[in-house]
Amino acid sequence: MNEPDDLLKYFTGKAEAEICEGGEFELDKLYENCSKNPGHAGFIPVEELTLDHLPPRYRDDDLLEIVRCISTLTALLIGKYSSERRPQFLPKTREAYPGFESRGDYSLKTGTGRVRRVQRYSEREKQKLVCNCDECRFSENPKTPVGKLEIQTATHVVFDQSELERTTCVFFYDKGQSSTVKLRGQRIVSVMTLGDWCRFSCLTCDVSFFDKIYKTWKKFDDLLEIINDKYDEFVDEDRLAIIVSHPHGKQKQVSIGQWHKALNEADSVHSKYSYYTCTCPGSSGAYVYMVGERFTTYCHVHSCTSQLGSYSSEGGLGAA
Repeated sequence: MNEPDDLLKYFTGKAEAEICEGGEFELDKLYENCSKNPGHAGFIPVEELTLDHLPPRYRDDDLLEIVRCISTLTALLIGKYSSERRPQFLPKTREAYPGFESRGDYSLKTGTGRVRRVQRYSEREKQKLVCNCDECRFSENPKTPVGKLEIQTATHVVFDQSELERTTCVFFYDKGQSSTVKLRGQRIVSVMTLGDWCRFSCLTCDVSFFDKIYKTWKKFDDLLEIINDKYDEFVDEDRLAIIVSHPHGKQKQVSIGQWHKALNEADSVHSKYSYYTCTCPGSSGAYVYMVGERFTTYCHVHSCTSQLGSYSSEGGLGAA
């Protein structure tokens, strides 16, 4: 793990992965007894989101559609192991590192991630690979994958390969679980402990699922340029921030607020952002979409929260 010296080198609040010693059956209780956001009034179920939920200036069909794209690309992450390699402190600091006390533990942990890149395999590439989905893992005749998804989350949600191998990515958990698609983590692509972001790959042999994700990913890119052109002039005024996450490991929710300020080191391409947008345990790793802020196109995910607001992971041109 290569850590640039010019980064902001500490968490500035409480990490928001949901640790659940009682397993999935305890998630309902944690949701109902949440002390941070009792009643969860600041969250909007994805399927209920309309233009009326957006500030008047932002009631735009393209913006509503890009939030729906982000929703489709967002997954619930369910981990069932905490790495022995989790450090006691953040490197070069005396700040406690999230999950150190749980290292080696098989307790359930939930967070959020988002598809950042999609790669469709050629016929030649397919023949060299075997899908690792649950069906293929236990099959005598596993299928070849149609393609690969790269997912981004916070490092304190997925710390290393040992955790990734015990992580499930649940897509389309918007209402019930009958239509969800589950993928297994395959390989860590890149990780930064101080910056608090992790990227990993997943394989899938499900052609219809892959095609839907691929088309949504391409549509997101197209809409992003349209939205940036429409709203970059308002960045210094409204500073709209939107997060799609799985609070408490439950159904996907949208929260809408404002980002406050960028935290940049001098002469650095890296940055963090603070914002006032509703989050809960389980929201860690969710993409923080700051409308019209071109610098944050892909890179910043929800990292932690405090009484002074929430903070993203590091991102920027050097982390793109």
